[in-house]
Amino acid sequence: MTSWIVDLASEFARNLKETCTMSATTTRAPRGTKNLFLAFFAAADAIKEDKRPAAIKAALASIREELKASRERAKLAKSRAGKRGPGRPRKVKTV
Repeated sequence: MTSWIVDLASEFARNLKETCTMSATTTRAPRGTKNLFLAFFAAADAIKEDKRPAAIKAALASIREELKASRERAKLAKSRAGKRGPGRPRKVKTV
């Protein structure tokens, strides 16, 4: 592997470690990580060599933003669900 792939792979692994919630006793990555990693760099090899580092950095930034937005949406949905309470039914209009 060339050095830029190794650098980006280590950055990808660091970002993955930050975004994944793993218990303290496990050292294995979540299921599907290897397939995602291989697909990411296979797609990166299709990009012209002079534009590849910039494209990969932009893709990683986009992935980080999407993960952050996904966490925010989940947090918002959880807070909305908590306002109604677990056992309270919705109000139904009667005609």
